[in-house]
Amino acid sequence: MERIDLRRFKRILEGMLAGMQRTPGPPDEIAIHAVADSLDQGKDSADHEVAIQRLEYGSSRFRNIKAALQRIDEGTYGVCVECESDITLKRLNAVPWTPFCLECQDAIDRSVNQRAESVFAEMAG
Repeated sequence: MERIDLRRFKRILEGMLAGMQRTPGPPDEIAIHAVADSLDQGKDSADHEVAIQRLEYGSSRFRNIKAALQRIDEGTYGVCVECESDITLKRLNAVPWTPFCLECQDAIDRSVNQRAESVFAEMAG
């Protein structure tokens, strides 16, 4: 196993978390405004959807960072929660909140993509 400087990763993750907590949420962006023009309605709808996706992404990242900090406290940080193999230092440097090794993350991504393709195929046919 590569040597992981847990204090360094804890500082990084805590800094990310603090930055997220200082950033105000997008309540104005997700508010629905009444507009008469159908083009404006379409644009507002698209803007609303983007704002919701950003909020969901931020919420997911917040939970993942909190979970990574918990794994540091529990002594399991750097170990894949799926297969229990070591997560490489290179991966942790790139995605410090990751709970998965690259192989397990790839398998998860493939599974999600296959389910999405299946849903789209059912909708099309």
